[in-house]
Amino acid sequence: MTSRLGSLGADGDVSDACGSPSLGVGADDRQQQSRERVRVETGGPIGLGARGRPSNVWVMSHSGWRQWADESMEQVDRQVRDAQRRAEEATRFRASMDQVQGRATSLYRDVSAATDVNGRLVDLQLTSDALRRDPRDLARLVVSTVDAARRNAGSQALTVARDAFGADSAIVTKLAAELKADGS
Repeated sequence: MTSRLGSLGADGDVSDACGSPSLGVGADDRQQQSRERVRVETGGPIGLGARGRPSNVWVMSHSGWRQWADESMEQVDRQVRDAQRRAEEATRFRASMDQVQGRATSLYRDVSAATDVNGRLVDLQLTSDALRRDPRDLARLVVSTVDAARRNAGSQALTVARDAFGADSAIVTKLAAELKADGS
């Protein structure tokens, strides 16, 4: 049986949209309606009739209620699946970002550096030729090599973010702006 709509009048009788009493149904239909465990649901702001009874009420049959409940559960299931998918994507994204490691080597290959995605130095290698340099020159070379490794890590992080979220996403735009501001 399909849903039937009506309103509860000021006298307490249910009527259909045309004002016909009892939704225009016969005795057999009323028995069927009672067997269907009719559910009363508000249909917007409830107005009170002359006797203080609700005047804006929908009557929904059991089958209409069941369909609404099924559709609602399907929507909740879709939302849960979407949330689980996003959580899995975030976990994969984080794992990919944890693998990012920027590397750089100086022009004469006597200094090499590696940084993580946050720009922290995780490896620094100096050859014996590097150790023969003037200490100030070596310091500048180390700083410039580490900076190049940091820029490389930023570039890799941007690629990972584009792959995960798409080139037009707000996250990628923000990351690109931060890298540009840092000189990466």
